[in-house]
Amino acid sequence: MAADRTDSDEHLVALLLMLRSYQRMGCFPKVEDIPEAVAEFVRRAVERLQ
Repeated sequence: MAADRTDSDEHLVALLLMLRSYQRMGCFPKVEDIPEAVAEFVRRAVERLQ
């Protein structure tokens, strides 16, 4: 599980963003290239899981 591989919520969100981006795009984008709306969506999903 991704939460077991990270030590903070910020790192968890970053990991999930990178994994999801790779899944959709086939590459790891720069963090600043990820739309804020996508990052916010992942943050909210992580909050709901906790």
